[in-house]
Amino acid sequence: MVFSGLYPARGVTLMPLNSGGKRDTFPDCIVEINSLTGKVENQHKIQSLNKTTFSSAFSAVLAEGDGASITFNIDPAGQLGKYNFVVGRLFSTGVWQMLLLSNQSEDLYVNFQWAEYDADSMTLYVLLGNENDPDGLSARIYMFTLSRGYQGPKMTFVDLDVSQFTFMSFHINKQNSNHLWAISPGLHSASYPSYYLVDVNTDVGSVWKVAQLTPPGIFERYYGGAVASGGPGDTNHVIKQVLRVADSQADVIMTVDTLQAKASFSQVTNLRHVHNLVYA
Repeated sequence: MVFSGLYPARGVTLMPLNSGGKRDTFPDCIVEINSLTGKVENQHKIQSLNKTTFSSAFSAVLAEGDGASITFNIDPAGQLGKYNFVVGRLFSTGVWQMLLLSNQSEDLYVNFQWAEYDADSMTLYVLLGNENDPDGLSARIYMFTLSRGYQGPKMTFVDLDVSQFTFMSFHINKQNSNHLWAISPGLHSASYPSYYLVDVNTDVGSVWKVAQLTPPGIFERYYGGAVASGGPGDTNHVIKQVLRVADSQADVIMTVDTLQAKASFSQVTNLRHVHNLVYA
């Protein structure tokens, strides 16, 4: 799950939960957590505005603004092995509104990897992997445009060219629309790879190297280190990634200035038990 329901202006984090303890079902409540003290300030029951229910948990909850978050689900369709994509809006009051249900089911690109929401274009980007290609990491970027124009919400996708650079996360590129940033260790076959800043073109699916950020041999191959951006007001050009130091339990946080295509590194730490990081 990708979670960035952080609202610095209000000093709270919104977290959907299932009171029954199950992690793979649709949540039934939302809690408001004080970002400084970690204490629960409010709790609300989730109620569907559309009177529509789904069985799957949220794969992503991404801050939209004004106490609302954009949600994404991969929900079982009527036929075995096929799934529908569900995009919704979750308010801090617990009201959930379905915005889009995919008009055709998918049976191949159903491995959720990452998602981010661009509040400027009102577009949700979702990276989904091919479940039959675990080593090649072939993938698609799905784009859900949520603008309130006469056409309403719509879904499109592009197949990615991962013949040279694979990745399982990405970041919004505020300087160039229809492009995303990603941190890539090259191909899956390298055990101690170099890491690269790459440009992802969401019009055609091309993936191009912008800069080499690390030499080979220092860090392990690791696809799980992305740090989510801090919310809808985030307009800076900095992205962060956790890297695992080779043959150790040590980690570092790499900070990438995308304008200069240069990286800096934190002191050595250990983040092996941290599931989700948000940069605010």
